[in-house]
Amino acid sequence: MRKITLLVLFCCTHLMMLAQTKSTNTNETPTRVKCYTTEYMAELRRNNPRMQTDEQFEQFMAAAIAKRKSDMRRAAKTANFAI
Repeated sequence: MRKITLLVLFCCTHLMMLAQTKSTNTNETPTRVKCYTTEYMAELRRNNPRMQTDEQFEQFMAAAIAKRKSDMRRAAKTANFAI
């Protein structure tokens, strides 16, 4: 059982390391990519011009967080406890 667990753990770790490797040309050596989010978002915006910008998303999230905090404060003030 222990050998199987170690083998699965090793395979998962190896696959995660390979997922971070990016090669644009087969003749080049692979380079490490920490995060592909910026490039992916740029490609999405090129394909979907009406997609919201980062600033619009940040404004949306700020409003959603403020509403959630307000709701949590209101819920905490009106909580009923059985005695």
